[in-house]
Amino acid sequence: MISGEVLRNSDRSIDLRQILSRSELIMLDHQHRNQVDGFEQNTEAGKRLHELLGWDKLIPESTPQYQLGVPAFRVAAMPAAEVRLWATAGFAGGIQPWWHHIGSRHDDRRQYRTAAPLFGWHRDNSDILTDRTPIADVGIVWSQENNDFAGRDSAAERTLDPYKGVVRAVNAAGLGYLPLHADDLVAASGRVRVIVLPNVEVLADDQVAAVRRFVERGGSVIISGPVALQDGDGNPRSDSALADLFGVHLTGESFGARSLADFNIETHARHSYLRLTPELRARFDGPSDTSAPEPVGSRHPVVTGLDETDLIAFGGYLPVAQVEDAEVLATFVPDFPIYPPETSWMREPRTEVPAIIAKQLPAGGRLVWLLADLDRSYARDEQPDHATIIGNAVRWAIGDRPAFTIDADGLVSASLYGQPGRRILHLTNRVLTSRVPGREAHLVPVGPVAVRVRHEGPTEPRITSRVTGVELTGKAEDGYVSFEVDKITDHEVIVIEDLAVQ
Repeated sequence: MISGEVLRNSDRSIDLRQILSRSELIMLDHQHRNQVDGFEQNTEAGKRLHELLGWDKLIPESTPQYQLGVPAFRVAAMPAAEVRLWATAGFAGGIQPWWHHIGSRHDDRRQYRTAAPLFGWHRDNSDILTDRTPIADVGIVWSQENNDFAGRDSAAERTLDPYKGVVRAVNAAGLGYLPLHADDLVAASGRVRVIVLPNVEVLADDQVAAVRRFVERGGSVIISGPVALQDGDGNPRSDSALADLFGVHLTGESFGARSLADFNIETHARHSYLRLTPELRARFDGPSDTSAPEPVGSRHPVVTGLDETDLIAFGGYLPVAQVEDAEVLATFVPDFPIYPPETSWMREPRTEVPAIIAKQLPAGGRLVWLLADLDRSYARDEQPDHATIIGNAVRWAIGDRPAFTIDADGLVSASLYGQPGRRILHLTNRVLTSRVPGREAHLVPVGPVAVRVRHEGPTEPRITSRVTGVELTGKAEDGYVSFEVDKITDHEVIVIEDLAVQ
């Protein structure tokens, strides 16, 4: 019986990879969302643990019917909306239901209402909830060693937040991902098209070699921060072990800090920005600006969708690097005073310090290095521009034929699985009305959601909902099937069946 939280296992000296490689079953003590993450974190936990345990095994999760949160109320019923959103997000990650009551008799009988319909739905749809293979374009890399050696006593901010930031941004972009342990990079080719190393500072020599082989086979790689600056034992390297691959070399200098504890909130130390290139603001309506250069050309796909601004908020950490063989898409603008407002003007509006670089490889792979820690900053500050850039980078790295996409304005998370002759798409509602864990009292329907799934079958597939029971109308074109889901209350599971093989 283990926790679904990465750092809790590290704190207890639990080596997830070693234990789960020997296990036939996990009893998961991951009972409710924490103070920071939303319900989709339960999907992430299921995927991450299945990747270590195997997708042919079960992960029943203890889900309380009493009210957890701060404070907890052991004999008061959890709101049904909280339980449903948490449990159905778990189903999307391959988690099985297991209900938890404190005591055998209860004055608050509302807690008996919630489990039965969820258990019944899971029973009736067990054919599509097990014995399936995950399908995703993106592998997001993590390891306990990175949290232990690089994160140390600030792992939540230094190493885990970057991972969470990428997961959230990929979810918001409507793309599919798998949590990929650093030891499994060798097997990444053929499973995913892109690997993301979010501030994975600790990377062993064999793991570095696996990244290089992935690129040699045409894969794309996105990294952030000082990746591969320590070996597998936490010993420092003089430069990133991937520096020559990206054509970018770290100098050892940096701006900002990775932990908020290292900032003095009485100063303007976090008041920094990134300048996008080329500068295009002169094309758009606004006051006369003689400092604006003549807009020439267009921006790289990684920074597209931000044409009306040449400056985005940053406030994070940036290791200084020398770029030898890559395209610089954004540069660093140092902090300047916040108070009083009359002093708030850029002392140094431009620098040559690279913040985002991209590189197209002859073999077809694409590389992006987010020197600016947009992933950590997004997890911490929720700047939407940071999510836009991360999502753009992933889309560009995938190329023009993703396994699937959804368009739901970041309000829905999607997970795709395969069985012989069919695809199974989980769509889970991400809307929160209470940031306090255990207090979500409302299900707020979202929709419509536009879906596009790669489909190579010879005929138009049959598309059915396993939640509402309706049959959907799809359009097969150019190797994809497209359809629309009108409304998602807590979750939806769509089965796309190739009629030719039934």
